[in-house]
Amino acid sequence: MRIALFGATGGTGRQVLAQALDWGHTLTALARDPRDGLTTIGGDVLDPKAVAQCVQGAEAAICVLGSYGRQEPIEARGTERILAAMHEAGVRRLVVVTPLGVGDSRARIA
Repeated sequence: MRIALFGATGGTGRQVLAQALDWGHTLTALARDPRDGLTTIGGDVLDPKAVAQCVQGAEAAICVLGSYGRQEPIEARGTERILAAMHEAGVRRLVVVTPLGVGDSRARIA
């Protein structure tokens, strides 16, 4: 399966990436810091053009965004961008994992 991955460089994203590759899936990841050995689109999940480029040709998307190192949470706004790009590209499958709302992050929910 061709998968667009958002959040590939975080802890959960690295695990998703490793397992998906082990299972034989093809991945394209949007990453602020692209990694070797992976098809990456350099950019940010808040950039609609970069998100659309990552989703193009995918059969599914996986979103494991986190706000580590950012002033404000990006999970909701980033997921909105992903959903818009998926709709435009005709991608109908989305898996989302987020820690937002757990523990101390609960106060950050807008």
